[in-house]
Amino acid sequence: MKKSGYGRADSGIYMLVGGAGVPNYGDELIVSKWVDWIRRGPRFEHLKLVVELNHMRVSDGLGLSGMQGVFPSGDVSLARYLLGSTSFDKAFDAGRHFFTDRHKDPRLERLAERLSRAAVFHLHGGGYLNDLWPSHAFSLGLGCAVKEQFDCVVLGTGLGLGPFALSGAGQRLREAASMFDVFEVRDGSSFELCGPEGVSGLDDVFLGPVSSDLIGGDVLHVSLIGATSPDDVARMLPLSFVNKFDRCFFWMCTPNDAQSFAAVGGLHRHFAPLTPRDLLGPIPCGRSNFMVTERFHPHLVGARLGFGGTFFSSNEYYDAKHGSVIELGSGFVSSSGFGQVEKAYEETTPSSAMVDADAGRIAEKDALVRSAF
Repeated sequence: MKKSGYGRADSGIYMLVGGAGVPNYGDELIVSKWVDWIRRGPRFEHLKLVVELNHMRVSDGLGLSGMQGVFPSGDVSLARYLLGSTSFDKAFDAGRHFFTDRHKDPRLERLAERLSRAAVFHLHGGGYLNDLWPSHAFSLGLGCAVKEQFDCVVLGTGLGLGPFALSGAGQRLREAASMFDVFEVRDGSSFELCGPEGVSGLDDVFLGPVSSDLIGGDVLHVSLIGATSPDDVARMLPLSFVNKFDRCFFWMCTPNDAQSFAAVGGLHRHFAPLTPRDLLGPIPCGRSNFMVTERFHPHLVGARLGFGGTFFSSNEYYDAKHGSVIELGSGFVSSSGFGQVEKAYEETTPSSAMVDADAGRIAEKDALVRSAF
């Protein structure tokens, strides 16, 4: 691995780039894990940490704005908007040729200057590299351009790739995997896309343990995407089922999930909402815990805490996500419909498989990242 750019002068920069700043619980959790990991490392103490976000105001919720040596930024998001495309291929190419094709746009001068001082360009994990949000391919191509132009350390970690329609995505993913010092993906389908130059690894939340707050009793955790109708909530969470639990929490992972919380709260007034900022802290856990989730990171975090649960997957994107957690040892079961939740609860038992493996996976993740430096 070539790392001639690492350890530059005191003005060097560690650039953390990705899909965070929506806000979305999983993405913000990943960024918070990385900021903690980087700031703990003495090898990075001479570097300024620039954290690229989709929306700058989200940095307040992450607590980044007041951190010494940490600089939240929206420069890459702006460049994606100005130079990206509705096509994954074209967005990648726009990033790949950033230093030749940006036409000296004054709005991009700070980004260009920071990239020229980058000791590390780090594309953090998440499931944002696909045809659903194609402009993010700009950041992938930009990493290749930075490597070629300045030969600093360039790494990608915990990446979830796909789904893709018919396009040249595979060729571009393999190009990035061959140029990055480390190109880690978090699931089998992503590894097939990037080829043997990539590393089959783990989601970035495995940078550290999951913290919990023991509150006792039996606890129900619910995480739904966007808007769920009151009728579907009534089928999913009948009163006879909800009454089995002492405490009930709704994981509001994005602002859009408030619509589902309104439907749940309209039927069951005692559900307490947990915002992304709440979820970045200790997770409230009972004597026993059961989760009903459509989302990936609640499933992953719950399984690491030993929860039992059930998940819904409505498309190929979530099939890969939830499937990767099952492969890690989750005891959650798939539900084919909202009316199957209570049946899943009666037929499943919590699994300690991921709890038992957690320390080893954290060590594995740490060792892989350190190998890049």
